[in-house]
Amino acid sequence: MSGFLSNAIDKGGWQEIRCPDSSCDQVLSGGDVQAFASREAFLKYEELVTMRSLSKLPNFRWCAGDGCESGQIPSGSRNPKWKCRKCSACNCFNCKTLYHEMKTCQQYQRFKKVDGESLKTILKTTKGCPKRGCMRRVEKHKYCKDTFCETKGGGCGTEFCWNCKVIYSANKRLHLAGCRFASSQTRPKPSARDQLYAEDWDKDPEYEAPDDLYVWDRT
Repeated sequence: MSGFLSNAIDKGGWQEIRCPDSSCDQVLSGGDVQAFASREAFLKYEELVTMRSLSKLPNFRWCAGDGCESGQIPSGSRNPKWKCRKCSACNCFNCKTLYHEMKTCQQYQRFKKVDGESLKTILKTTKGCPKRGCMRRVEKHKYCKDTFCETKGGGCGTEFCWNCKVIYSANKRLHLAGCRFASSQTRPKPSARDQLYAEDWDKDPEYEAPDDLYVWDRT
């Protein structure tokens, strides 16, 4: 009986477990499961039942992590990003998916309408604007080291270095140490508390720089 219950719970049939006796069609109660299942299987069953009850609440969200069956009511915050307590996957409260780094919810929903190959191309050939509240995908002009998040395309007008992604101030164009265009005078990397920069502003994991990215800078 213990093995039968463990299998039913692991395979997703926990919502309505019926007696394994072919002459009986009785649905087992929670007390029955507790009495005959292993402790480990019952704890999983109890968690799933709790999740099902919580899922009826409007602020409950299931985790979209691979293979995760957990969910929770994220703490109140303006930031839609929340982290699953069970698997640590980062999710988006608004989109009900894994969190979309460097894209606003509006941008992500727009990208969802694009076919998979087109989306892959967009992510490979663009970077996210580093400014907090924007994060629009920006394409670099081949002959410029500096990049504008152009307002005519719905951007915010921010000018930044394509290589290190530092946002330029009105009168200074300092780069991070290690940037291709850094001079003897550099600036420190903005901290996570810097209100000018978006979260993970410097991360573009899908981007692939073309061989002729800085064709004008070759000697």
